[in-house]
Amino acid sequence: MTLVLVVVFFFSVYAIKLVSMQLINGDSYLQQAHKISERIQAVPAARGEITDRYGKPLAGNRMTYSIVFDRAFLNESVQNPVILALFPILEKAGEEWTDTLPILQTENECTFIESMEKEIAKLKKYLRLNDYATAENCMTALVKKFDLKSLDKIEARRLSGVLYQMELDYFTISTPYTFARDVSPNTVAQIKERSAEYPGVDAITSPIREYLSGKTAPHLMGSVGPIYQENYEALKDKGYKMNDLTGNGGLEEAMEDFLRGHDGERTIEQDTFGSVIDAKETKAPVPGNTVVLTIDKRLQDIAQKSLENAVRTISATAKADEGADANAGAVSVVDVTNGEILTLATYPSYDLATYKQEVNALIKDTQNRPLINRPLLGTYEPGSVMKPAIALAGLEDGTLAPNTSFNCTTSYTYFADRGDLTYIPKCLNHSDHTYIGIVRAITVSCNIFFYETGRRLGIEKMNNFCAKLGLGTKTGIEVPESGGILAGPGRGSRKEKGSWLEGDTVQAAIGQSDNTFTPLQMAIYCSTIANGGTRYKAHLVKEIKSYDLATTIKSDKPEVVDTLSISSSTESIIREAMRAVCTDGTAKEVFSSYRMKVAGKTGTAEVPTGSPNATFICFAPFDKPKIAISIVVEHGGHGSTIASVARDIIEGYFYYEPSEKSPTPENKLLG
Repeated sequence: MTLVLVVVFFFSVYAIKLVSMQLINGDSYLQQAHKISERIQAVPAARGEITDRYGKPLAGNRMTYSIVFDRAFLNESVQNPVILALFPILEKAGEEWTDTLPILQTENECTFIESMEKEIAKLKKYLRLNDYATAENCMTALVKKFDLKSLDKIEARRLSGVLYQMELDYFTISTPYTFARDVSPNTVAQIKERSAEYPGVDAITSPIREYLSGKTAPHLMGSVGPIYQENYEALKDKGYKMNDLTGNGGLEEAMEDFLRGHDGERTIEQDTFGSVIDAKETKAPVPGNTVVLTIDKRLQDIAQKSLENAVRTISATAKADEGADANAGAVSVVDVTNGEILTLATYPSYDLATYKQEVNALIKDTQNRPLINRPLLGTYEPGSVMKPAIALAGLEDGTLAPNTSFNCTTSYTYFADRGDLTYIPKCLNHSDHTYIGIVRAITVSCNIFFYETGRRLGIEKMNNFCAKLGLGTKTGIEVPESGGILAGPGRGSRKEKGSWLEGDTVQAAIGQSDNTFTPLQMAIYCSTIANGGTRYKAHLVKEIKSYDLATTIKSDKPEVVDTLSISSSTESIIREAMRAVCTDGTAKEVFSSYRMKVAGKTGTAEVPTGSPNATFICFAPFDKPKIAISIVVEHGGHGSTIASVARDIIEGYFYYEPSEKSPTPENKLLG
């Protein structure tokens, strides 16, 4: 009897379990039986924004639609017909799809696209073709690889471009492929209405980079673009996928680690038939941080416009050898109290909003070179703006006394008096200097005074002081910059041992020879003089905040990189001389009656061909300096012709009066 009861008990348990499995939880168990896979898809995170020092947006995001392919539903047997069917829809709407294949195909000709040398080399390597392979050779290999023999030449080119890009972006079940970005809602509606015809094709909302003022400092901003194959190896260990976007150049690249958000995750469950059982966001995306710059957008725009006007005016009105060929320039403005960069302007420039459409034309413009970030990467002979540094070195070294004077007869005869009649450098500007002291020599830019000062100092002492002032020395800015050159033995064109002569030293003392500096270095040099000898590290990033601005991630503080202990006597003499330049010297036409006291120095720098470069540095206010400015105009002729740009900047910085009315206070009725 006991045995019977045991058997009945176990059968009852099994019966109850069977009823539970089949009737009560049948649907759940059926789904589990059919489920064979679970995969993770990334949910894109918004990229952090970039603002100016006052929070004015420079780079942000807007939500847009992207057409994506999902390998789980777009299998290879249907992908080609599906993609071919999408082309007419996008073409009719004027939309573009992703295509980096460097081949242009017409009915009768197949050619490589100019200015895509790197992409052409990558394609040949991908197809395992020789370096001398033609565009026709590459297309033939692509048609064979993707089995496109049944298509005409135009269709084969378009489809191979997409299939090639899909392979470059590692299109897999876990990695969707973005076929087209920033498409219109109408295009999305057409595709969704006929979704059955396009298996594996979907439209998703995703953030896209938008430059709210594309003409404001585009060289500094950089851009956002796809990851290139050669860079992917270094990035994949940081969690990047091949089809991710990343910063290319400028601040977008330099601040990538802060701007990049952290993607979320969507978990997708599929059954044995490939049907999606469930899709849910299992990890929320975290947007990138907001980078707040030291740049003042309004001042940047003022400098940009004034620089452009100056270049155009000089080229239109100057004589043939005094600026008629002026075609480019740069402006740098820094805060003398902390090294913050307020403005870095370059001309000619471009618009980030239209950059992708115009990039080939911009690259081809080798005469004006609009893509060069001149304040940071352009290096220029400083000319006479270097003279305050030489005077400072002479005073601090003891080579000069405050009352030292030299006789200027317009010809420097030191070498002639010693038998070298082939080298008699001149004082180009004036014939009435006679015995001239430090202040007057800087005021009227007397070459003879500085030839003799430089010769007595020697090149090494000159360079030691100039380097501490920031000339020929990288500024420490967050984005790439040139180091420039301080002329001397073993530097520039004098790299051969023994090639440096005493005549080179006297030329270096007036800002010629091999001396070449960036406009930002010249501004830092002027700033160091203005504040009494403290050279700050230049920086563009003021602080980094969370996306919602609630938390400060990092706050940049002033960093002193060098200190030059300048005596009060030397400081007073140099400042007095630079002030006199603006009241009684080469910049008096612009500043002698100006409402603020300004101190500066003009320069006319001889260059190998064309008109001299025009250079100008200044700081303001004279009594309590706040900003330092440097300006360079390539082939601008004379530094006095560009001082007006500095005046526009000073006016905009110190005397700006907003034209807009203040917003109405909260809870106050409009009257």
